[in-house]
Amino acid sequence: MIAKLIVGKSFGGCVRYLLEREQSKVLDSAGVRDYGTKTIIADLNAQRKMRPQLGNAVGHTVLSWSNEDREKLTVEKMEQHAREYMEKMGIKNTQYVTVLHSDKEHPHLHIVYNRVDNDGKTMGNFNHWHKSRKICREMTECYGYHLGKGKAKVNRQALRGNDKLRYAIHDALKGSIYGFLGPNGSGKTTTIRLLLGLLPNLKNNIQLFGQNLKDNRIEILSKIGALIEQPSLYDHLSGFDNLEITRKVRSISKSRVDETLKIVGLKSAAQKKVKEYSLGMKQRLGLAVALLSEPELLILDEPVNGLDPNGIIEIRELLLKLNKENGTTIFLSSHLLSEIEKIVTHLGVLSKGKLVFQGKYNDVKELQKKSAIIHIQTSNNEKSFDVLSNLYVPVFSENLQIQLPYQSKEQIADVCRLLVGNNIDIFRMQIENSNLEEIFLKITGN
Repeated sequence: MIAKLIVGKSFGGCVRYLLEREQSKVLDSAGVRDYGTKTIIADLNAQRKMRPQLGNAVGHTVLSWSNEDREKLTVEKMEQHAREYMEKMGIKNTQYVTVLHSDKEHPHLHIVYNRVDNDGKTMGNFNHWHKSRKICREMTECYGYHLGKGKAKVNRQALRGNDKLRYAIHDALKGSIYGFLGPNGSGKTTTIRLLLGLLPNLKNNIQLFGQNLKDNRIEILSKIGALIEQPSLYDHLSGFDNLEITRKVRSISKSRVDETLKIVGLKSAAQKKVKEYSLGMKQRLGLAVALLSEPELLILDEPVNGLDPNGIIEIRELLLKLNKENGTTIFLSSHLLSEIEKIVTHLGVLSKGKLVFQGKYNDVKELQKKSAIIHIQTSNNEKSFDVLSNLYVPVFSENLQIQLPYQSKEQIADVCRLLVGNNIDIFRMQIENSNLEEIFLKITGN
């Protein structure tokens, strides 16, 4: 059993979408005249007027079960499960209508409720997504249903339009480590603060997980863990207690604290006061706070800033472990190019507020190959220069060695044949690739 949570503005659009189709049936309702689409919409809109300043008054939840559970599920059971789910979610003292759909392979129903309750108060939705996930898992285990198998089992061939595009992006980036590079002042931290809603986005054009950030801020941020430079921790408390505070605020399962401490390698230091932690340990605890909610996306801004070499290695190995073993997608901002190239799978380069390069790290390696140079030292460099000039464009370096733009391994063999065929001894032939720093400077125009 899984739940998809949606908030919206139009009861009319939502109710018509659910009821104006052949394979739909109202199972249950409260506070509305459920004998017609128009009367349901009218009753819901009448109550929302008690709170006119609430734009997103529509609460819409889709409850779905695995097709393997179809034989266990009767219409009556699905109706009971919907009521139990609403009770546990705190959806009460308000209007609602439950609609059964039979137009898909898997059993599912829709719950539409008014976020303006019967007393004219707003029904909050803070942390609803974490709470819903926990409730669905508990109910699934309680009734012996199959656990949802997630995006990996979705039939890509059946997808159309925006859904197809969203899953294509998901498949491309899921489990990747995205390196976000840029000179100081290029806008890296500003971009991250915009993505996390910490700065106002005047153009309202930021989308994450296929949704607009401004309209779906809580749902989107519930899927993200973040660490911006140095973590904010309570030094006088233990590492365990720091996580426990966050866990209680976000209504996360208690067992998750020990799980997260184990992931970041701080289980043995859990009861030690944070003021006794090394800088690397504090950074790992900051990562634990970010990982506590099992985020789909982990955003890190300069996570190794100020760490000694041992601390840098610890964080690097931890990120690789998270990515490999947990499948966590990581968005990593850093100016330490030597560290970035050791772990990233994708790369974006920002310069003066503009993204001047984006692609897989393998694309950068191709750029490295294109800018590679062959260094040649022979028994007679001047004669070698003349011989090679017939087919290539050699140049002399500052130390009077010959340099050629690298093309292929076949080119190396050809150069050797030419020189040896002209009785020239080869003392040294070496290919030198541009490192990431040199590529970075070329891209940013510095």
